[in-house]
Amino acid sequence: MALSSLLGLAPSPGLHSFSKGLQTRPCGLLTRCDASKGHERSMAGVERRSLLGGTLGLSLATLLAPEALAGPLKPGANVFGPAKSKRTDFIAYNAESFALLVPSKWNPASSKGAYPGIVLKYEDNGDQGNNLEVVKRPTSKRSITEYGDPKKFLQEIKFIFGDNVWQGSTISEGGFKKDQVYSTSLINIDDSKDKNGNEYYRYEMLNRTADGTAGGTHILLSAAVNEGQLHIFKVQILDKRWVRGADKDGKGAFKSFVVV
Repeated sequence: MALSSLLGLAPSPGLHSFSKGLQTRPCGLLTRCDASKGHERSMAGVERRSLLGGTLGLSLATLLAPEALAGPLKPGANVFGPAKSKRTDFIAYNAESFALLVPSKWNPASSKGAYPGIVLKYEDNGDQGNNLEVVKRPTSKRSITEYGDPKKFLQEIKFIFGDNVWQGSTISEGGFKKDQVYSTSLINIDDSKDKNGNEYYRYEMLNRTADGTAGGTHILLSAAVNEGQLHIFKVQILDKRWVRGADKDGKGAFKSFVVV
């Protein structure tokens, strides 16, 4: 199939007239073989083909330019500047109370069947095990620090890590202790403020399961309180993807999350 058909391009008038002017000879060459003017017409054909190629190349470059494809996913406080950005790895998502950068190759995903409060969810189109979500829940707290220290706050949001649906006893699975089928390691904890004075608790964790799925899951978590709402951002990347470069997607989105 012609490239112009695949891309939905209308046939160029120059291409149509150029094709009509060409004749096929037994030698298989797509050119006129007039002995007296062969060289001159052959050179003219090269020039016209070059011009046509340049025109098509310009059209493709215009259609496929990242700036032509970029755009805001949702109106709101545009804290990341114009949507038409040269940063093609991420797309700005601006909501009424929060903003972040979403990896450009991730797609919107359904939050049905999960815990309540999810207002945004995206997943990697190459592996659904890589995904991010934002949760909003009402709170009487005025700041994240009113929940206590960062470790105590984790106890308040155990729901976000999911329930252990497996029931039973084990002797030893995947090197785990008796009756233990998963473990979560807390790699890093940070509490900080943004330029507007909003306080955040941020975490980096590694979750492993006894079945060894994908070597574990890296979890990056950020939480803040704003206007009577607890905002929780969570992104998870499968370890097998993390070590192959997907950590850039997770870390980029994680570091960009802010409440506004």
